[in-house]
Formats: sequence, structure tokens, C-alpha cells
Amino acid sequence: MLGREGKAAQVADLAEAFHNLPLMMWHPEFSMRCQRDFFARYHAKHGVREGFNYVAGLDKVRRMKGLK
Repeated sequence: MLGREGKAAQVADLAEAFHNLPLMMWHPEFSMRCQRDFFARYHAKHGVREGFNYVAGLDKVRRMKGLK
């Protein structure tokens, strides 16, 4: 969607926020708090699109796991 809207810089920022997640989430030193910071910086720069609130999604996972 973003690419078709001509938002290449935003696509790059989104890729930056997610690119290490599949690899790092299995690492023993993975920090959900650090990942949340990546998502928060993305949202601070680009806002939150309906249905794509990555911070809220990660917070929901943290609550399900009993984390603060």
C-alpha cells in the first residue's frame, strides 16, 4: 500500500523497524522493550494507520505473556 502511495521513505523506515525481528526474537537476549522502541520511533515519525499500530500489538503480546 505504501509503495503504491509513493511513500518509499516510509517503507524503508518500516523495514528498518521489522528487519531483525524474525532473527532476533529467538535470541536469548531479545528485548521486547527495545523492539517496542523501534516501533514507537516509526509511529512518532509516520503516525499510526488504522489497523497497523505496531506498538499496541506488541503491548498486547507483552500483556499475554505477563510482561510489563
